[in-house]
Amino acid sequence: MARELTNKVLLESNGEEEECPICLEEVEYGDCMLTPCAHKFRKECLLSFIQKNGRKERVGKNEEYVVINCPVCNESVTVNKIISISKTSDGKIRSTLLSDLRNNSTQPGDREVNKSSSSAIKTLESALSGGGTSAKLSAVLLELEKIWKIDPRSKVLVFSQYLGFLDLLDSHLERKQIVSFRLDGSMSLKERMDVLDKFQKSDQQNCKETDSTNNHEECKRRGSVFLASMKAGGVGINLVAASSVFIVDPWWNAAIEDQCINRIHRIGQTAKVVRVRKFIVQDSVEEKILSLQRRKKDMASEILSGKEDCGAFTDSKPTLDDFKILFRR
Repeated sequence: MARELTNKVLLESNGEEEECPICLEEVEYGDCMLTPCAHKFRKECLLSFIQKNGRKERVGKNEEYVVINCPVCNESVTVNKIISISKTSDGKIRSTLLSDLRNNSTQPGDREVNKSSSSAIKTLESALSGGGTSAKLSAVLLELEKIWKIDPRSKVLVFSQYLGFLDLLDSHLERKQIVSFRLDGSMSLKERMDVLDKFQKSDQQNCKETDSTNNHEECKRRGSVFLASMKAGGVGINLVAASSVFIVDPWWNAAIEDQCINRIHRIGQTAKVVRVRKFIVQDSVEEKILSLQRRKKDMASEILSGKEDCGAFTDSKPTLDDFKILFRR
């Protein structure tokens, strides 16, 4: 296993693509974690799993360790024995026990990054507790009501690449007593299957009696909402119980958005009309992302047309020219 990882990192070889068992995304050998039972995971996925499912167990008289069950084989794993594998800027391989990684900041700038991340988390928590909102959040909530006026009690999918935005939206839906479900990369396979089953069978709960007849009628029109991250929910699932899709932030590659839309626009869909809504902030980088999407679609069309002067087709990763489009003034 050690030799395999070393060769993958040094040669920057893709080899046989291997998926993270948690989020089903490709595992990058220069940024992954390895359990003692020899299963590889993306770092962020396994760390989220540990935070959510870790439990303390006493070993001996005075020693206590955090333990999880491996998401793949269910074997008991001591978190301290998990190996973090990364690739430094000069191409060297760095493997560190998770216990050492937590206790020491071995890379320059690690403490500043952690401090910045902590500040961002505190800002998000403050916004959540204070009922914070934004133009995009307000637009999404308004569009939900419009959809339910046209198609009462219908189900809506909301895709975002930012978990923080899903947190904010989930909080506001709860305040409005709208039934919502969520799927992201931190959930185990069993949790994903359970939430998908509940959404397929869900129906908006009975509204509470209010003094306002209009509010009560509005509440009865509402359906349920399924919140999903693009990476975790964009492929491999069937959500034809819904008839509307919201893409609340654009992905630089339009194919990712198309995959999200295809969760409902497929065999088994019984709705006469499937509605798709994309939310773009005016005069922002999101408009440049749309321009980048169109450029890539035009490039793909030229290649498929068989023209010889269409140029080289880019791979699934953004190029330097793509970043120039996004950040130029």
